[in-house]
Amino acid sequence: MNKQEEAYYAWERRGKSAGDELSDWLSVEQSRQIALAETPLLRWNVRPLRTIVLSISIVLGAIIWTLLLPGIIAYVDGVLYDDASFLNHLPVDAQLQIKAFQHENEQFRSNIEKIELALREELTRKPAVNAKEVAELYRLWSTMKRDLEASKPPISVIPFYLNPQMLLWPAIYSSLAILIFVIPPYFVERQSLLERIIKPLLLGFLIYFLYEWPLWARNVFKTHGRKVYAYPNFDVDQGSFLSQELVILGFSVLLGFLWAQWTSFFKIAKGKSQKDDLCYDDPVRKAFDVRAASQISLLFTHWQFASLILAAGFFFFTQFFWNIVGRLNDQRYLLSALVAHLLWGVSWVLITLPLIESWRRWNRVRMEALRALAMEAHAGNVDAKTTLDLLREVQPVAWTNLILTQFAAGISFLLPLAQVFLK
Repeated sequence: MNKQEEAYYAWERRGKSAGDELSDWLSVEQSRQIALAETPLLRWNVRPLRTIVLSISIVLGAIIWTLLLPGIIAYVDGVLYDDASFLNHLPVDAQLQIKAFQHENEQFRSNIEKIELALREELTRKPAVNAKEVAELYRLWSTMKRDLEASKPPISVIPFYLNPQMLLWPAIYSSLAILIFVIPPYFVERQSLLERIIKPLLLGFLIYFLYEWPLWARNVFKTHGRKVYAYPNFDVDQGSFLSQELVILGFSVLLGFLWAQWTSFFKIAKGKSQKDDLCYDDPVRKAFDVRAASQISLLFTHWQFASLILAAGFFFFTQFFWNIVGRLNDQRYLLSALVAHLLWGVSWVLITLPLIESWRRWNRVRMEALRALAMEAHAGNVDAKTTLDLLREVQPVAWTNLILTQFAAGISFLLPLAQVFLK
């Protein structure tokens, strides 16, 4: 028996018989077991094979839809590798910039070879070596060698193979699908077709337009300062552009379903808090409701899993855009980077709101119980003093666990932004 249950029984023994205590124990324990059984998070313990098979199926499906099929299209259209075929797909001005850079580097290499030849001749000269001439040639050779190694092309070309998006889309698809189908929020009541399908789809299309308008602007308006030419750009390969649009549409729909799920769950959690307030007239009985404490503990564990899986998907997703903005210095992707981070932030807030609501209610109930117990303790009730001490110690979740989890989640959210400063 834990401290919370001991305190509860100490309080109840003031005016209840042993039979009433046993009845309350069975009622509370039965409710707790029902709450545990209704929690999908426990499917990992009850049905591990189903959870593993479903998760693997989701990952494989994400790889096929976001990696294999776009790779086939890129191969057919000739933008799979960074070779002559891919360069031929670039706009004329981009091809001229690449050719000018290659020509400049060839001249550099030619001059370096001439200096190396002059160095060898100077070192083998007889009867004497001109040390000053050798030192000057070596200094010039070192400088040109460093300049050649440090030279970067004026633009970056990104073919399909080994591009950062190869991890980006499978990761975010797997993350969202696992959150929706493997560990959805529990206590979700039966919903109508409108709430379950139509609203999430409409929300998904809204997210699609919010996410895509900066991309469409980049492809329609050829602004000055373009630094990146990627295989799915409309002026590089129309087939890859279309496949990317379908992948992004699928991502937006998944995100719409995730947001709809957790929004409904938050409404249910808020309504449940209001209903629970009507169950007990005695604030102390509410504070020692084992079922409520168990639900908060399970909800916190669920939130930890959900936040971790969400971060695993969005980390690569946001890092891709901030890398282009920070390291490749293409500011046209700044809006896309901000929108991607906004989507992560909104998703995380929606996943966190039910926990905040449940925690807020528990703290309010606890404060009411503490006030009631303090008044009785002041009146000299010994049982009330003992219960008051125990109630001050009881927490559904350890504070260290709560603080460390929030710290880790915050670091993972801010880490992709470091790409801007690590140029």
